[in-house]
Amino acid sequence: MRAYYYSGIWTEESIRAFIRLKNQLNPNNFYNEGEHEEDEISDKELFEKLMQKRKKELDFLRFLNRSGYHVVTKPVRVYKDYITEEPMFKANLDIEIVLDMQKIAPFSDEIVLVTGDGDFAPVVRELHRFGVRIILVTTLSREAQNNGYKASEELVDAADEFIDIVDLVDKVRR
Repeated sequence: MRAYYYSGIWTEESIRAFIRLKNQLNPNNFYNEGEHEEDEISDKELFEKLMQKRKKELDFLRFLNRSGYHVVTKPVRVYKDYITEEPMFKANLDIEIVLDMQKIAPFSDEIVLVTGDGDFAPVVRELHRFGVRIILVTTLSREAQNNGYKASEELVDAADEFIDIVDLVDKVRR
């Protein structure tokens, strides 16, 4: 019926905030006017590099939009993790995904959900009340687990069908 794509997008402001936080964590990179000019240049280079990456991401989102996807975006928020004090970033789109799933559920036989986030397990169970089959595309691979990306077992159990994305890599690889 419809393909949705959800993505956080970096803004110029969020890129600057990320660089500012990075500098706060590493005082040797902190730029004081008139001192450490080479650090200011590296910050400028990092900013330009991140802006180029942002442009590629926006081009990709434009491609998806022109290819029939309904693209939903939210600006990336940058903050300091209060435990590790590392710069963190996120653009939580869970609510937008849930609302769209609930909106289309009465008109759908199946919904394909590509995530491993266990927060979606209650939504998946709720959508079963509409008679909607949920096909989950994610991974339980050892490699993903070693990198902290293993899917939630609760989510896999809640879905009607599980497709390991590792099995699709050769079919979708660019």
